Amino acid sequence: MLINSSECLVYHHTTCSQLPAEACVRLFNAGTLHSFPLPAGLPLMQPAKWWEPLEGTELAVVRKQLEAQMEEFLPQLQKQHPTATLGDLTQSLCVLLSCSVPVGSEWVLLPSIYCHEHLGHTATARWVTTEGNPSYRLTGEGPLVAIGDLTTAEQMWRYGKCLVDDTKTYLLATVEVPATDLEEMKAAKQRLLQRLGLPTTFRLTDTLPVNLLSSLRLLMATEWEFYFYQYSSTQSVPRISHWNELKVLKCLKALATVVLTSTPPPTSTCPSPALYSVLEGADAYHHYRRTQRACAERILRAAQSLCDAFCEPVVVSDLQTHHIVTPISNWFEQHWGPLPVTIFEAQDGKGRGLLTATHINAGTPLLSIPLDAVISVDVARQSQWGSLYQQLSLDDDNTLVLFVIHELNNPYSKWAPFWDAVPKQYDTPMLWSVTELLELESCTLLDDTVQAKDQLRQSYDALFPRLTHQFPTQFPADLFTYAAFLHVRCIFDSRSFKMNIDGRPLTCLIPVADMVNHYPDGNVAYRSYNPATRSIEFTCLRDLPPNAEVRMNYGLMQNWETLLYYGFLDPTSPTDSFHFSIAPNSDDEHMCNLAERLLSSFELPLEHFLPHTGHHPVQLLAALRVCVLEEEDLPYLKGWDPTTGRTLSPSNESRMQATLAATLQMLLDGFPTTLQEDQAALTADLTSHARLAVMYRVSQKLILTRALALVKMNANRSDTSSE
Repeated sequence: MLINSSECLVYHHTTCSQLPAEACVRLFNAGTLHSFPLPAGLPLMQPAKWWEPLEGTELAVVRKQLEAQMEEFLPQLQKQHPTATLGDLTQSLCVLLSCSVPVGSEWVLLPSIYCHEHLGHTATARWVTTEGNPSYRLTGEGPLVAIGDLTTAEQMWRYGKCLVDDTKTYLLATVEVPATDLEEMKAAKQRLLQRLGLPTTFRLTDTLPVNLLSSLRLLMATEWEFYFYQYSSTQSVPRISHWNELKVLKCLKALATVVLTSTPPPTSTCPSPALYSVLEGADAYHHYRRTQRACAERILRAAQSLCDAFCEPVVVSDLQTHHIVTPISNWFEQHWGPLPVTIFEAQDGKGRGLLTATHINAGTPLLSIPLDAVISVDVARQSQWGSLYQQLSLDDDNTLVLFVIHELNNPYSKWAPFWDAVPKQYDTPMLWSVTELLELESCTLLDDTVQAKDQLRQSYDALFPRLTHQFPTQFPADLFTYAAFLHVRCIFDSRSFKMNIDGRPLTCLIPVADMVNHYPDGNVAYRSYNPATRSIEFTCLRDLPPNAEVRMNYGLMQNWETLLYYGFLDPTSPTDSFHFSIAPNSDDEHMCNLAERLLSSFELPLEHFLPHTGHHPVQLLAALRVCVLEEEDLPYLKGWDPTTGRTLSPSNESRMQATLAATLQMLLDGFPTTLQEDQAALTADLTSHARLAVMYRVSQKLILTRALALVKMNANRSDTSSE
């Protein structure tokens, strides 16, 4: 068969998710839109109810993309065809997708041969361009289109049919920057992914590609974590931190869970179709749902394997070695029913924690705390003192503090057993004596502590003794002291959760859940509000047997944060760092001004961090190379980008290394004691607060010592290579 090309509509179309707008206009201009027969099962022609079980699948994602493109394009089309509707534009797209045939790199809409009527696993017939004649010739017999070359989603999208071939089934996964990131951070992450060639859309089968993990680790990075990777040069991004990896694992499970949740198992009882047979209508629809669920289940198993490897080995305890705490358990169960956990107090004095009372499956709620048991600002404003708090126009923080002071001194408090279980003492520096705080001399933590105490004191002084004078009965002086204010602040710092409830961020005290202990690779993954049950749920990352300790990562925190807010630190914490500042140091004012302009141009900061390993971040070295610029470096500046990690000149590199070494040594010398003296002090009999202070000093000095050793090692290498 020979067809003249003038009778055909020829266009380029690379992906089903892209609207071939120009071809649609040409089809409208030809006036033949309604002359093409369409297969009955085309997804775009189906009602909204048809789509409900497909949420999260590739079909649903492509549908949303195309509908958005068509709504945007329709006004342009109506300029030429005023009566055109969205339905007409949808039909034109369906005609192009289902009736066109592939000829080389083009798609051709023929006047009488419709692609969807000539499908096969492989193609045995084809249209070819006739040389020297603007026409198309059909050669061979049998199917025109090899439907087996398309994914199952593409088969459904184009033809409303699909081939029985599970190797063509994928789970479409798109990963994005967290919505909570600032716009500047979102843009920086997108630039880094583009520079590294890391995608954000993936087709998943039964394994999790390395580049998916790399993309997610960068997208989930906090601003502090991103500092160390912003100028990374490798596609393979290793684990950044326990907290980052936890967020990555949650995302991986969510990619599959959204399909399993929205796509219930098909109810069809039809027999399994033969391999490579082409299914139509309801059979194709049910087969697509089945294959999407099967793929999602495989991905979920792969993600769960990573979760199991991430969590530390489950610690199963012998209840005989613990003291079981019953008052708060009895109180909770009397009000809200049985607890799936046992509250214990370790006999070694290391505090309280939770043990599972039964086997808990991964992905299921371990704890479900009703909102009625939770203490938040909403509860405070609905209490007997709520009208007074609102009359005083108190902010959320002060409202909560005053409410808890009231409740701690209320013998009839609904939460009396909970208050009895809350610790009476804390090891946070906020409660240290002046002498103990001086142990933190030359540490930025000392400044942070003093600043936090000053802010708290200002908040207290803004309220008292004014409130006591105005309302002596409601705010008696002997109860509303600064010490009480400080104590309650420590309760919130160490035991509260930030929760999103009904779209509002709230600081909450959550009884029982506040006893979960912190471990970097803990086994509790999620804490979220469930509006259906009006409860806050804590979900397991992995299976937990009975009597396993429940552990949770509190969040990405450095040692100064865990010590300031919780009263503990981890000397080996991989998220610890040393913070310091640099500045241009040339004696030439002109060179200093040039350095400042370059720092601004390349968005290089003057505030920097050294990680716990002591290695030198690319940003730090880049900024230092700019800060030590001298006139002799000017000939080398053209085309130089410090963020690539490239050196400028041998003399500039030598000055940079010398400046870095001098800065690190100066920071070490700024401490009143040496590292060796502090390490020796830890073997002596110290108070708990003094020991924490010395441990913190040691952790900071070790970072500086490692960084300085690396500078000297690099200098020795340079000397050796120059010889």
